[in-house]
Amino acid sequence: MYGGLFSFAKSFDDKIGWGRVGVLLSVAIIAIAAVVLYHTLRDINFEEVAEAVEAVEKHDVATAALFVAAGYFTLTFYDLLALRTVGHAGVPYRVAALAGFTSYAVGHNVGASAFTGGAVRYRIYSAHGLSAIEVAKVCFVAGLTFWLGNATVLGLGIAIADIDHDGLIDIAIANDAVREFLLHNQGGEVLKDIAVDSGTAVNEDGRVYSGMGVDFADYDNDGNPDIVITNLSDQKYALYHNSGNGSFTYETGPSGLGIATRPYAGWGVKFLDYDNDGWKDLFIAQGHVMDTIQLTFPHLRYLQPPLLLHNEAGKKFVDVSAQSGAVFKQKWAARGLAIGDLSNSGALDVVISTNNGPAYVLRNQGGTRNHWLTLQLEGRKSNRDGIGAEVKIVSASGAPQYATVSTSGSYLSACDRRVHFGLGADAAVKSIEIRWPSGILQRLENVRANQILNVVEPEQASAAASNTHN
Repeated sequence: MYGGLFSFAKSFDDKIGWGRVGVLLSVAIIAIAAVVLYHTLRDINFEEVAEAVEAVEKHDVATAALFVAAGYFTLTFYDLLALRTVGHAGVPYRVAALAGFTSYAVGHNVGASAFTGGAVRYRIYSAHGLSAIEVAKVCFVAGLTFWLGNATVLGLGIAIADIDHDGLIDIAIANDAVREFLLHNQGGEVLKDIAVDSGTAVNEDGRVYSGMGVDFADYDNDGNPDIVITNLSDQKYALYHNSGNGSFTYETGPSGLGIATRPYAGWGVKFLDYDNDGWKDLFIAQGHVMDTIQLTFPHLRYLQPPLLLHNEAGKKFVDVSAQSGAVFKQKWAARGLAIGDLSNSGALDVVISTNNGPAYVLRNQGGTRNHWLTLQLEGRKSNRDGIGAEVKIVSASGAPQYATVSTSGSYLSACDRRVHFGLGADAAVKSIEIRWPSGILQRLENVRANQILNVVEPEQASAAASNTHN
């Protein structure tokens, strides 16, 4: 009925479609080992510049990191926001800034001077040539000193989108056991946390929860990116629907997400259209944080199966795991989850990492029964990968869909940056609109389905290119 079947793949093959593997792996390195900083050069190679950071950095482990382009310090280069777990007490917080792509500067203490073990520190790395002190000033102006320096903040997941279509990238952060963050880009290098005002800080009872993974995408095709955050068993995963007026509604109950997720502890999570029907579904990596949880809570388990929820036209999420392959009978202490079309076949595959265990590659064997379109953007005035670009398509039947170019979201993972759209029965796309980070608006028309289309940013806003992509 739902057209999806996932199976194990024992190894990668020659047809892997993630062309920017170096970019993906360099982010993953930050998340796995002791903190290592990478200098982003103009040709997007990475130069290790760890020596520019004090020796104390080796005690830290990053929990999440992402490239943020087009809305913070610059429209044309990459910025980096990293969440880092502090492994010991007494370490001052520091902000580091890329100085003109040539050197690092380590800034002064902009937060609390003492941290307890397990505290998380946030870093913003600018590729715009600002000094460290200038970056620190930006943080103070934005009112970010609380989340920069407070030892009770435990950030685990990051995702980006533009909540109000003002051309500036906003950031959703999943926090463990404290309220969640939604950083609204004010322009002029200022970020403001609007989680409380927007309704995304806590659950429907006004309680905090153990936020783990996060994703930030439009699941009901109304043009406004929504937020999903995973958490621990008995808490229910949080789904915030973007009302389009600066506020969000808590939809965990009405959407069916609460019933489906209450027994589980979720980590990596992604919106994805696994069956190419034109609606973004949910795939979640699961496993409790305590391997002894069953001793104190007999109804809970440490090892848990992955979860696949089918999107019913933006109204409900239905658990279809049982009918989607033997994979969903497996039980793991899963953590990271990344998605991408590994074989360039038009079906989104899934990679899951486990705690003290192997990584699993799950092949999507049912996603090509419907039509699809994948866009690979190449920036010229904007950053090369088009990170931060907003894409709208209208298929032949008139159905719209929206996406933000990003590798972010989930937990300890980076995904395929290419933008994938399921088209259902439509064999063509009527129009594609791309708003590049530079502000250039590009429009394409009459694009056939079932292809990976490379789109290069034009020198200036262009008239629609008709009948040129058949």
